[in-house]
Amino acid sequence: MRELGYNCAWSGPYSTERNFKGYVDLELARRVYREEKIPHGLHIPLILHPVERPVGTIRPDVFSDEYKAYVKTEVEKLVPQYADEPLLLGYYYGFGCFIFIYDWLNETLGRKPGSPGREHLLNILEGRYKGDIQALNSVYNTDFESFEILQQSGTVTYPLNWQVDRLYEIQKEPDPKKRKMMEDAEALLGEIVVQIYKLAEAEIRKYDQNHMLLGGFVKDYTFTDGIWKNWLPTWMSWPLKKAK
Repeated sequence: MRELGYNCAWSGPYSTERNFKGYVDLELARRVYREEKIPHGLHIPLILHPVERPVGTIRPDVFSDEYKAYVKTEVEKLVPQYADEPLLLGYYYGFGCFIFIYDWLNETLGRKPGSPGREHLLNILEGRYKGDIQALNSVYNTDFESFEILQQSGTVTYPLNWQVDRLYEIQKEPDPKKRKMMEDAEALLGEIVVQIYKLAEAEIRKYDQNHMLLGGFVKDYTFTDGIWKNWLPTWMSWPLKKAK
């Protein structure tokens, strides 16, 4: 690594999501990185890569108590051990974890009525349309009589081909209804991203005030400009704590 000019390893001595069959000796890898004094990141698997999820399962409801408990458990497993690690760069939450984000959005909206994530996202939609269900119907070609009925027994879905088209510049979309749907989707996806990062930040900072929070591995087609715009104002409002 050093002969090639590398001075750190962002993904750490191993990558858990690429090691789910146990090909890497984790204790050996950790020892080698410490002995060779290689700065590295630590993976806390808060979001599974698509290849990790068992066939037939869907992404978690990140607004649920179950997911909050999962984040708490995963952080407790690792962070206390590394809080004083001088070679640690910081923590990241998953590799390729936001691939197929519209799948994730549709899965959350398609959960059973009363599910926390579904309720939260539908409430965001109601706010975006100022409670005017006919305005939403005109965009989504639906016929809901009220947002209450939508919450009780309906849903909206987003075209999966958006994730292939990489539609970054929504303002250039000629169809105003499709453009509005895409703006809605970006706002809802931003809610999911913010929730994950808030939970991770809150739990990690219970044990470690100093190392960086690297977040998820974001690929070039993962987030559109609109998702960043929905996410950043919230992220920038979080209180920053001075490192020791």
